[in-house]
Amino acid sequence: MTSQGRGVTASPPNLGDRDAVHGVPPSPFSSKPKVDFSSINDVDDAVCLFHDMVRMQPQPYVFQFNKLLTVVVKMKHFCCPLSVRQNASIGAPVNEITMSIAVNCYCLLNRVDFGFAILGTFFKRGWEPDATTFNTLIKGLFLVGEIAEAEKLFKKLLSEKLCEPDEIMYLIVLNGLSKAGHTLAARDLLGFFENMSCKPNVYAYNTVIDGLCKDKMTDDALYLLSRMI
Repeated sequence: MTSQGRGVTASPPNLGDRDAVHGVPPSPFSSKPKVDFSSINDVDDAVCLFHDMVRMQPQPYVFQFNKLLTVVVKMKHFCCPLSVRQNASIGAPVNEITMSIAVNCYCLLNRVDFGFAILGTFFKRGWEPDATTFNTLIKGLFLVGEIAEAEKLFKKLLSEKLCEPDEIMYLIVLNGLSKAGHTLAARDLLGFFENMSCKPNVYAYNTVIDGLCKDKMTDDALYLLSRMI
């Protein structure tokens, strides 16, 4: 631990400090403190480092707080980032990425309903959720067996153009539908996917072909395979 706190050291004098917005790294001449994440061995270390970072003047950039939360998530301590996020009231910076991390944690805890509550915060703050946030929510709905709701959300994103679906979103929906036994719906979605600018990859085809084979729809599976070749 340094004199500034666990894993936190002061930076060189300010020679042109700039804000790190939405995760953009700071200038090497920034006056913001640097954070040493190598000091984290367990979740208790992470919590101590978080409180040290909050007390620093000036505080580290928000992307560094988000990096800390991501480290804890990788430890599979999904509740801890939520309590840390709630401590934003004591002065920790928060942005869209922070909230997306919280949404992910709720979904991993099978509390996708709380994830949607966080989504409301996005809109209240004037933030626009991106595909990553919606991907997390759709996957969370599939994880808790809310197949119809996952489909409904996906179709709403398309019809209302709330965000631009990416390849990952299509894969999540295809995989969720196939695993839930909605094989024909997955096949039809794959056909729709083929007409989009973001074309399906081999994983998308494999997912649907596997579902068709499990449902003994071998002719459909072979036809789909022929379209890949």
